[in-house]
Amino acid sequence: MITGKGSNSARRPGWLQKRQAFFFDGIRYSLGMIKVANNRLQEKLYSLTNREWEKEYLTVLTASVMLDAWSIIDSVHRFRNLLMQAPGIKQKSPELRIFYDKTEGVEALRNTIQHLRNESKSFIDKNLPALGILSWVVLNMPDGKSASLYSLVAGTIYPNIVYPLVNPLGKRIQPPVDHINIILGNHSLCLSDIIEKVEGIKLWIEQMSGKHLEAEPALVIRANLTFGKKGSTQVQSDYNKIVELKPDYLDVLNNLGLAYAKLGKYNKALAEYNKALEVNQDYLDVLNNRGNTYLKLKKYNEALADYNKALELTPDLPDVLHNRGLTYAELGKYDKALTDYSKALELNPDYLAALINRGIVYKKLDKHDEALADYNKAIELKPDYFDAFNNRGNVYLHLKKYDEALADYKRALELKPDYAPVLYNLAILFVAQGKVDDAISYLEKAINEDKKLQKMAKIEKYFDNIRKDPRFKKLIGID
Repeated sequence: MITGKGSNSARRPGWLQKRQAFFFDGIRYSLGMIKVANNRLQEKLYSLTNREWEKEYLTVLTASVMLDAWSIIDSVHRFRNLLMQAPGIKQKSPELRIFYDKTEGVEALRNTIQHLRNESKSFIDKNLPALGILSWVVLNMPDGKSASLYSLVAGTIYPNIVYPLVNPLGKRIQPPVDHINIILGNHSLCLSDIIEKVEGIKLWIEQMSGKHLEAEPALVIRANLTFGKKGSTQVQSDYNKIVELKPDYLDVLNNLGLAYAKLGKYNKALAEYNKALEVNQDYLDVLNNRGNTYLKLKKYNEALADYNKALELTPDLPDVLHNRGLTYAELGKYDKALTDYSKALELNPDYLAALINRGIVYKKLDKHDEALADYNKAIELKPDYFDAFNNRGNVYLHLKKYDEALADYKRALELKPDYAPVLYNLAILFVAQGKVDDAISYLEKAINEDKKLQKMAKIEKYFDNIRKDPRFKKLIGID
């Protein structure tokens, strides 16, 4: 058997998962920044109103207050933009539309500050500060029956105004500081209301996506950075610790499954994927990755069930289509495999793995021109793709275009020296050319690199012409 190498991308997180991770990481950090800025702002505002400060410290503190207020505005702006682009978020949902509407004031303030050069005359004529007026309410304790309103204008804190706690709108005042409001020009924004809206949509996103937007950040970052590195056992420890803290943290369960699968611990990988799917049975990444694990275990029906479920939920997923194509190819259902590979390539014309694996199926079906076209496209996209050269060489070998096959095999070895499949294929090529000494030499090199090829050589029809050669018998273990 001429050895062709398909892509192993079925074992890796797909493009959709990477895109989701990109936006959800941004969303997670934006939420963290909002939370940090809001906590600091509340602490500083409370501190401003409950102790005397020397002038030099007061200047720094009031500047810090404005920094945190504007950090909230900027972070909410980033959060909104990331949310609008994140895959898997239902943009037409009522919850999201209401959130966008209620937080639109953030954009008005940012637009004003960004165009301050054009607005400066109006601000100066009206004696308005450049970065706005900040006001807040402090609940007077211990009775909690009255509140004090404070304002910060151009670094000056105005004397507090005490008023009875009568609230016709029914809004509660949360200690220590609430109703934080910023006025800039003609625009006013209640930061406390914005924080409330952000918290509400955060919970909605978590329920809708199954993704926790808060965890132990250091553990998550370290685990994600070390994921996939050879010899790293820390990643499993970190992921397990995170799961202890948040048993239904779906992203971590998914990544822990991937880590186990990478180590060949497929049953442990399945256990993690199953936990994730118990929380959210429609989690696309987990369905795809569990399908990949079943594929590695040759449990093809189970793999197909997961891929089919994922594609029912979202039909246009190139990675899932590709992986289902791999499964059909393993089952010998080449027409179905071609259909999936071709659909994946319609969605992503530069999908290298789909090109390589479709080329392999075309070769099996003796559609050599189509196979060559796919390999040529793969090499055009990635000129150092050694598997593409090896597989194209296999087609040329089958067509008895030995010079072209030899050139491709040599190029593959230049890109990846001592690559066992290419060494094995060169042995077959030299047998076909009657160069027995070269064939024996390359077969020996191939078996030294990969002992499994010894068993393959025993039944390889292309070696029939040298089967009686003593050197060949020795190589395959027959004295």
